Amino acid sequence: TNSGSANWRGDLLMYSMDAYGSVNGSYLWSAAARIAAQTAVNRNIFTYNRATRQGAPFASNAGTWLTDNFSSDGYGGTADAYAAERINYLRGDRTKEATNATPQMRPRTAAGNDPTTGSPLGDIINSTPVFIPNNGPKPAECDYNATLKAAIQARSPMVAVGANDGMLHVFKATDDSTGGTEVFAY
Repeated sequence: TNSGSANWRGDLLMYSMDAYGSVNGSYLWSAAARIAAQTAVNRNIFTYNRATRQGAPFASNAGTWLTDNFSSDGYGGTADAYAAERINYLRGDRTKEATNATPQMRPRTAAGNDPTTGSPLGDIINSTPVFIPNNGPKPAECDYNATLKAAIQARSPMVAVGANDGMLHVFKATDDSTGGTEVFAY
């Protein structure tokens, strides 16, 4: 993992290794770059709806149960009309990072504070990435049907890591062109 406290950015990098555990050259993919390339509306981000006791999309159109929690500035201020903008910002929308935006959100910049770079991925500090194999061991007490077993075995390996953006991110852990793509966040 990689982080920068100057602008609270984070990254997860994948390197190839030889049979002896030595790193071969430069990294294969950057999770921060992959998230930055995704559009905010296409990210699979989920949260928990206390009323229904179920998982739910973390999106500005999810309903008042979510937008009501984002309708003030978080400092005890009165409710305003910016809940959707706050949710979309957390999803990765960068349109409110401009100096003339209303409301103006903190710019997510990379090295050199270049406003055209950066990623919605928060800094990764004190969170160890966990590798999730594509077809890990089958628990003895489970009896998967053939369809579910085939789906599990066809699944890409993944890696999960928590970030200080308040989310647990799960990325494809492959060394192909889809590696580093965010599968979902919670």
